[in-house]
Amino acid sequence: MKVPPSTYNVALAATNTTNVTRKVEAQMTEELMVKPSSAIDPALGEAQSQLSRLPDVDTERIAEMKDAIKAGKLNIDLDELTSAIQQYYQR
Repeated sequence: MKVPPSTYNVALAATNTTNVTRKVEAQMTEELMVKPSSAIDPALGEAQSQLSRLPDVDTERIAEMKDAIKAGKLNIDLDELTSAIQQYYQR
C-alpha cells in the first residue's frame, strides 16, 4: 500500500502541533505554579519550610499499603469506599 504525500503531511502536521501544544501547556503550568521561597507565616516558618520540601505523594507509604492489602492485613469495605468517593465528588 502506498501512502500519498498529502496523507503523510497531514499526519506529520498533527503530530508536530500536538508536540508544540504539549510544550506550551507545560511551560504555562510551570509559570502558574507558586513556589514560595520563604515561609508565608512567620509564626509557622520552619514547619512551612519543611512541609514545602516534602513530596506531594508518599510513594513509600503507598507501597506499604499495597503490600498490606495483598497480604490480607488490611480489609477494605468497598461499599464504604464507594460511598466516601461519591460524597467527596458531590460537594
